Amino acid sequence: MVVSILIPTHNRASILKRTIESLAAVETPRGIEVELIVVANACTDDTLQVIDRMQSTLAFPVRCVEQPEASLNLARNRCIAEAKGEILAFLDDDVWVEREWLKSLIEIYESKPADLLAGRVTLWWEAVSEPSWSSLSVETLLSRLDYGDRVIELQKAKVAGANFAFRREVVERVGGFAAGLDRAGEDLLSGGDTEFVIRALSSGFRLFYVPTMSVRHWIPPYRTSIKYLSELARSRGRTRVAIAAKQRAFESVKFLRIGLAQLLIGGWRESFCSLLGCKKDAVAGHLLRMRGMGTISATIQYLRHKP
Repeated sequence: MVVSILIPTHNRASILKRTIESLAAVETPRGIEVELIVVANACTDDTLQVIDRMQSTLAFPVRCVEQPEASLNLARNRCIAEAKGEILAFLDDDVWVEREWLKSLIEIYESKPADLLAGRVTLWWEAVSEPSWSSLSVETLLSRLDYGDRVIELQKAKVAGANFAFRREVVERVGGFAAGLDRAGEDLLSGGDTEFVIRALSSGFRLFYVPTMSVRHWIPPYRTSIKYLSELARSRGRTRVAIAAKQRAFESVKFLRIGLAQLLIGGWRESFCSLLGCKKDAVAGHLLRMRGMGTISATIQYLRHKP
């Protein structure tokens, strides 16, 4: 079995270095061939030099390829094109990979009828303390993914792009990551991973959650600001509409109702909990309201420009 570890990166050389340091300590099962492909996505920092300096620390080969256009999904597709593995395992450039990550990935593919894997993602509170008002809704926005301590099959596309894998035959049958979704420059639109997995599940492929295929996702200070989280929540609303449009499952009335419900319930919760002095619930309500605003605005924009 050949496993290709794939990391798209954009101007994150310092934290990418730590991700690679964690990979150097990962347990590699015998008989498994591993490669690391890093795609430098419109990088202007010293990403290439960092990769070059760290090659000798890894027990498997590493290659860095430049991708000039800033687009996460383009970088993901370039990763796939460059990889030779039958198993394609994606990581974000700002994670700490736990020692048993690769071993767990291999064990599931050898013991379960799995085509795609969603690994556990916990939050790495190192650069900043977790806010006292943090909640599950905040953690989910920051890419936390945790469905417990047992391996389970998932019926819906519940994955985090920071840590997921799939067999090459999946992408050969359903195609690569869709243009027009996920990060491109400063836009916080997401959903490229989710839309890809939706297509895979619709084609009969099977998705499993693996708790021991675990990483920690690094949280920089700016991601704990209410302003950033508000924009992220708003973008999640936009993302849901964009995915539906890609899947030809867009229903304007349905999404307007969802957005309006989120707007009203979130706004009520935000106001009521603020009066009671419960910031955690007030922030959660605010983020739900912002998500509703994103859903409504994206729905109206789609209707205006519907092909």
